[in-house]
Amino acid sequence: MQNLSKGRCGTWIILLCSLCIIELQQPANAIVLYLTLIGDRGIASLDTATGAMSRVCSTPSEGGPDSLLFDTDGRIIYSEPQAGAVRRFDPSNRSTELLASGMTQDKSFGPHDLALEPDGSSVLVSDVASGRIYRINLTTKALTILKTFPGGHPAGLIYDNEGHLFVNLWRGPVVELNPKTGTVLQRSPELEELDGLTFDSSTHKLWAVSYRGSLYILDPEKLAAGVNRIPLPAAKADGIAADGKGDIFVVITGNDGMIYRYSVANKTFQSVGTIIRPDDVAPLSGFRPALSSNNQVQISELVPKIAQPNGINICFPQERRRDKGA
Repeated sequence: MQNLSKGRCGTWIILLCSLCIIELQQPANAIVLYLTLIGDRGIASLDTATGAMSRVCSTPSEGGPDSLLFDTDGRIIYSEPQAGAVRRFDPSNRSTELLASGMTQDKSFGPHDLALEPDGSSVLVSDVASGRIYRINLTTKALTILKTFPGGHPAGLIYDNEGHLFVNLWRGPVVELNPKTGTVLQRSPELEELDGLTFDSSTHKLWAVSYRGSLYILDPEKLAAGVNRIPLPAAKADGIAADGKGDIFVVITGNDGMIYRYSVANKTFQSVGTIIRPDDVAPLSGFRPALSSNNQVQISELVPKIAQPNGINICFPQERRRDKGA
C-alpha cells in the first residue's frame, strides 16, 4: 500500500474519474471512496472518516483512467480515454484484461463514464467525441452500439433502482433511454455542461453535476417537470456518487481538486478530501441501489485484498508497459 498524502499527487487530490462508495461497519459513517487519478495514472481509495488515502494500482495510458466501477465479483472496470479502451482489474490476483478497444482515442473526449447493467452481464460506456453509448458484454467482450447522439456528447450515465437508464448530454438535457433499443423516452430541460450523473435511493432522485459549478436534482419519472439547482462550492465538477443514506459525494477536478459531501438533510457541503486532479467517484456495483445490500458485502470483503501492504498493484501487466516504453 502506498500512502498518497505526499508525493506528486499532492495532498489528497481527485481527478476526472469514477468514484466507488463502499460502506464499512466501523466507524459508523466510514465511507471508502474509490477514485481515478488521471494525472497520476492510477486508482486510489480514500477513507472519509480517517482521511487515509492509499494507491490501489497504476494504469498504463498516458492520459490516465477516467471512470471506474466494480462488477458483481468485485473487480474494477475502468475507462481509458486516451487509449480508447476499457479494462478490468482483479485486485485478488492483480491481473488485468482488456475488455474493449477501438473507441475514440482522446484523453478528454474518449471513453468516459460507465454504468453496470442491472443483471451485471454488461457495462455501458459513453464515448464523448463520437456521441455513442457502447455496450460491452463482460463475458464475450463483444462491443456494440446502443445509441448515437449526433453532436450530443454523452457523459454521465446511470441506472435507477427499477432498471431505467439515464444519460447526461454535455451540451443538452438529461435523457432516459430504452436500455434495449436506445430510443429516447423522455428528456429534461436544457442544462449546462453536464458531466457526472447518479441515482440516490434515499431521495429517489437523479443528481447531476455541471462543470460550471451546479448540482441539479431531477425526478426520474418526470424529467420535463423541472430541475432544482444547488450552487456548488466550486466549479469544475466532474464525478458524483450517492451512498443511498442521504449523502451525495461530488468531485471537483483540477490541480486543486476536492471531494465534497453534500448532506441532503442538512443542505450543507463538507470537504472530505483534497486530491490533485481527481475525476469521478465510483458507485456500489453499477449504482443499482436494489442490489446494494448484497454487493456491499461482496465488495467490502475485498477491501483487505485491495489494500495489501506489499507494494503497488498494477492495473496493467508490467511486461506490456515495458514493451510500450513505460
